[in-house]
Amino acid sequence: MIPRYYGDIETSLGRGSVFDLIFDEDCSVSKSLEYYLSSERRTEQYYECLAHSLVALKNYLLQNRIITMNIKHYNILCQKMTSGIARLFLIDNVYNSEFIPVSTYLGFFAKRKISRKWQRFEHSLLNLYRNNKVLYRMLNHS
Repeated sequence: MIPRYYGDIETSLGRGSVFDLIFDEDCSVSKSLEYYLSSERRTEQYYECLAHSLVALKNYLLQNRIITMNIKHYNILCQKMTSGIARLFLIDNVYNSEFIPVSTYLGFFAKRKISRKWQRFEHSLLNLYRNNKVLYRMLNHS
């Protein structure tokens, strides 16, 4: 999912975009996917929820033809509820960087581009967390 967008503002560091801040059910700020994958124990604890949520996020991007610059583990927030991780939010790099943005207008190209970006994302996770056997199992089942 993508947090609600409120517009752009000027900051001391330049132009910035304003989005919803994502909170867990206990009112704490949601943690990144990086947090859950950096510990094999946490990955195992939230295995089912993470596996389901990753598939749901990929499908959401494909169905809504959401083009991203890239997908990074630290740019995905995991909203946690009492039942586990409810959903994932992509919080950065949601734009098309093509000089001629063909994939923005043609669904076939959008889906190919999103699938390619997702595949790179999964490969980067496997490289970053090569010692996390639970992650390997999770990505091989999805």
